[in-house]
Amino acid sequence: MTLLPNLPQNTVLRDLLRQQGVPQERGAYVYEGCELHTHPDLVERLEDLAPQWPVPATFGMPVLATKGIAAVVGWGKWACCWCVFPNRRLSP
Repeated sequence: MTLLPNLPQNTVLRDLLRQQGVPQERGAYVYEGCELHTHPDLVERLEDLAPQWPVPATFGMPVLATKGIAAVVGWGKWACCWCVFPNRRLSP
C-alpha cells in the first residue's frame, strides 16, 4: 500500500519500494498496511525535518514529499536516501 501519488517523478522509487514491501496487518512494526522497513525513530525525524511536508507511507517506508513528489526516503536503521532533482526547487 502507498499513499505516495502515482506521478511520473515517483515511478522508479515506487517500483523499487513495491519490491521491498511486505504486506502486514498486525504487529509492532506495521506502517500503513506494510511491515515497517526503517527504525520508528527515523519516521519521527523525517516529520521533524520538514513539518510542513507530508510523510506518506510507501510500502512500509516513510517518504518525505512535497507537492506529491518524493524528496527523502527513510530506509533501514539509520539511512535517509535523498532524491535529487536537477534544476528543480522544492517548496512546500
